[in-house]
Amino acid sequence: MLIWNTTPITNKLERAFTGRYNGVDIILEPGKTRNLPSEVSLHLAQQLFEESRRNKEYNFTDRDDFLGKEIQTADRFNHLSFKDQIARHEEEFEFWIKRKEKESLTRIDAVNEIIKNV
Repeated sequence: MLIWNTTPITNKLERAFTGRYNGVDIILEPGKTRNLPSEVSLHLAQQLFEESRRNKEYNFTDRDDFLGKEIQTADRFNHLSFKDQIARHEEEFEFWIKRKEKESLTRIDAVNEIIKNV
């Protein structure tokens, strides 16, 4: 089940391009097309366009020069209702809190052990 639509992006520069999305480096090889989530493709296409303008090597008009047509790949029928999303959120939050409490206790134990041995 895919949760995003897909938009192909092609690196039309003559060298590899490393873009960044949400803290993750994404490498686009020259002349190659990757099928990425639409939001990621749009973001990287803007970076590619700005790179091409900065180097004044190319005559691209905007980020759309790097993008293909969006493909509807998100599974629209398996999404949770808002009520179910809230319930899942609460369950995941409880799990997260318990994990954080366990991590905190482990750190406190480690600090106490260090203090005891000093």
